[in-house]
Amino acid sequence: MYIKKILIIFLISLLILNCKKDEDLLNVPTAQYAHFSVDDVISALQDVSNENYESIFDHPFFSVWKGLHDNYGATVTFNLFYSKQGFDLSQMTEKFKAQFMENSYWLKFSFHAGDVNENYNSSENNANAIIHYNNTYSQIIRFAGQESLETFCRLHFFSGNKDLFISLKQTVYGLNGIHTADDFRELNSGLTQQELDSINKHNKYYDAINKLYYIRSERRLDRETITEVTQSFQDNISSTSDSKIYNYFLHEATAVNQSPVLDSLCKLIVAEGIKFDFPSNNIP
Repeated sequence: MYIKKILIIFLISLLILNCKKDEDLLNVPTAQYAHFSVDDVISALQDVSNENYESIFDHPFFSVWKGLHDNYGATVTFNLFYSKQGFDLSQMTEKFKAQFMENSYWLKFSFHAGDVNENYNSSENNANAIIHYNNTYSQIIRFAGQESLETFCRLHFFSGNKDLFISLKQTVYGLNGIHTADDFRELNSGLTQQELDSINKHNKYYDAINKLYYIRSERRLDRETITEVTQSFQDNISSTSDSKIYNYFLHEATAVNQSPVLDSLCKLIVAEGIKFDFPSNNIP
């Protein structure tokens, strides 16, 4: 009888914990905001390190984002590879550090992966991931200043696992949150099927036990047309179930060519009265 009572108490405790977790999920702030992030960034940093630029914004890639900020107030995070084809972040010039710091209120850098081949789905690779994460942020501070850090990450291939994210939270550059995939892949940022169901429904998920916050990468803009982006945005505006977090991303290689699409999207965002902000400023 005693054992039965203990079992009942245990099951009730689990139920309360799960209800609390669901309650925390539903209580995540729902203030509207929009944000851009760019994956696979490193080539532009190599260019400005090796060529004679007077300003970081003389480079076409950085110029696109300066224009979007000046005209519409856009914010952007550049998700960095640590190395690519013989260049790594330790070789990035400090020439533009003051300029990056001056613009850090709208332009920040985050971690993406050690290099183009890295995949952090295996827990056996967690130790390497932590090294890559710490090395990337230490270099960002060196060439762009502490103010330029954004510790809300999108890992390469939407990889990662819960143990890794918990470890990254405990580093000196503590992880604030994770961008999850824009599609319905099964291996997605270390989420369980139940957690995937939640984020696919709500576009956000808060793991209250481990204090990990996830937001869905809502739209990939690499190949979108102005017509497609406009229709998608209007659908989101009219949706009653959407989280109202407009979390757009694309890749370094396509950003300059997609600047007309980015400009049109910014016009829609501003016309709707939606502010631009960083995900780290909107964590429960």
